[in-house]
Amino acid sequence: LTPYFACPPLLSLHHLCFWEARKGRAAGEIWLALEDGQKVHVKEVKKDPLKMWEKLREVHVQQKPGARFNAYDVLLGLRKDEGESLVSLMARADKAMQDIHSLRPKDFTIEQLDEELASMS
Repeated sequence: LTPYFACPPLLSLHHLCFWEARKGRAAGEIWLALEDGQKVHVKEVKKDPLKMWEKLREVHVQQKPGARFNAYDVLLGLRKDEGESLVSLMARADKAMQDIHSLRPKDFTIEQLDEELASMS
């Protein structure tokens, strides 16, 4: 989710009303897509789609070394299946890289990666 809903750009009143309506619609769609057991996590911020998304990520994406290890293992273990197209293989590789990116903190450094890889071997 992009930070589009974080704060409105400088807009006319008409455009601001349109922006607010889209923000409300986005929050409603997220709310309706959630299972009842997940709604407890975003109940306090259910009118703000960006905060809802961030809260769900905080709850469900554990940025821990073990989770990153599993993601690296998936990426490094990729093999083309018999009959699989290269497009499909690349889609799986892209997904594995997205998982790795989402599992590391924003301030993650190459030195930290080196330490984690050394401890995994």
